Amino acid sequence: MKNLFDRERERTVCFTGHRSLGPDFDARQLAETVGRLMDEGYDTFLDGMAIGFDLAAFETVLEERKKRPDLDVKIVACVPCLTQDVKFGTEDKARYRRLLEVADIRHVLHENYVYGCMDERNRLMVDNAALCVSYLNKCSGGTYYTTRYAISKDVRVIYIGRDGGFSSPD
Repeated sequence: MKNLFDRERERTVCFTGHRSLGPDFDARQLAETVGRLMDEGYDTFLDGMAIGFDLAAFETVLEERKKRPDLDVKIVACVPCLTQDVKFGTEDKARYRRLLEVADIRHVLHENYVYGCMDERNRLMVDNAALCVSYLNKCSGGTYYTTRYAISKDVRVIYIGRDGGFSSPD
C-alpha cells in the first residue's frame, strides 16, 4: 500500500526522539539499526527535523545510504511549519537548513506555527510508516506520545539507547 509520499508504507520508517541526546544515546547503535533496516528492504525514512535525535537520524540515513549506492533510499523531511527553526541556535539552524536542502522530499504541514502542529507531524509520520525508531528515555513529552501512538497503531517500534531501549512506554 502506498503512503502519502507515494512510497510503500511497508518499507517506510519514521523517527522519534528527544531534542537532547543523553549519555544513553548510542550513535553506533542508530547507524547499525538504520543500516540493517536498509539491508532488510526499508527504503523510505521520515524525519521530523527537530534538533537532537531527528537531525542525528537524518545524518545517519545519509551516511548509511552512501554505503549502499545500489539502493533507492529516500529521506522525507516532515516539517510541521516553515518557522520550525526560528528558535534554533546558529549551529542547529545551519545544520537544519543544510539537511532540509538535501532531503529527497520536503513535506510542510503549515506555513507558520499553529498549536498542535508538532503532534500533527508526528501522527502523520506514524500513519505513513510500518516501523518507528524511537530514542525514548522518559515518560513524558512528544517522543513518549509518538511512541505510544505508534504502538496503538500496531507500528513496530525499535528503541535506541539503554541496551536497546526504554523498558515500556506504558
